[in-house]
Amino acid sequence: MTPEQLAAEIRRLELATRRLVRDLVAGDFSSAFRGRGVEFADLREYQPGDDVRAIDWRASARLGATQVRIFREERERTVVLVLDASASGAVGSRLRGKRQLGAEIAAVLAFAAGLGNDRVGCALATDRLALWMPPRKGRKQAMRVLEALITAPVPAGHGHLGTALGELAQKLPHASAVVVLSDFLDPGIQDPMARLASEHDVVAVHLVDALEAELPSAGLVTFEDPETGAAVLLDTDDDRVREAVHAAHAAHCAEVSRALEAVGADVLQLDAAQPFETALVDFVRRRTSGRR
Repeated sequence: MTPEQLAAEIRRLELATRRLVRDLVAGDFSSAFRGRGVEFADLREYQPGDDVRAIDWRASARLGATQVRIFREERERTVVLVLDASASGAVGSRLRGKRQLGAEIAAVLAFAAGLGNDRVGCALATDRLALWMPPRKGRKQAMRVLEALITAPVPAGHGHLGTALGELAQKLPHASAVVVLSDFLDPGIQDPMARLASEHDVVAVHLVDALEAELPSAGLVTFEDPETGAAVLLDTDDDRVREAVHAAHAAHCAEVSRALEAVGADVLQLDAAQPFETALVDFVRRRTSGRR
């Protein structure tokens, strides 16, 4: 992508998301992320009704009773956007690919954080932490984040999101809001997400595409894994094949939600083949109001 093309794409995204960004800010975007913008103050014993994500398991083991962390608000808040840039994100059957959807959502959140005077940073995950941009404030920082997400190279091999998140955990500012945008195909993702959620407010945006659930009726088709290169020949006119693909996708989505919610992350599933604006605004409003 040439500098001119990059500038044009950034401008297009800024214009396309302007109204959505304003809706998010008007809906108190900052308060939707309760975990960031706070500083650890003390510990106290767990009481019924406390957020289980505030439990400090190490302190609980040390003291022999379940302890929760108490925080005090800071004036500045921190949002970190993590985009899974592995090759599987190239899948897209209609409006865009999964990775492009992730970049567009990240653009909206970066601009909203900028307008809300929050700090925003980003990370790119491939088979490692390919890029880390520490959080800063301001519109220019939002633009730098967007440029990094748009221009990131796509790796040739299999992505290991869990490995990248493990590296990221060592760099994050305390009590950040961490938004992970991924198709979550890495089977080893639950433990790294659990470690993140124990210290930060974590949102998992699960990126899917309609093609992954509903095969087109096109006879014999060879499908190739974009990460491993493995290929399989399927008869897309066979109802049994179509039903098996649909069931496998549904099972994967259900398992992703179950596993990530179990470790304390909030999950939002978005389809690259569909508009995302209403779903994103509704999700942020639910978080603002305290509903899940």
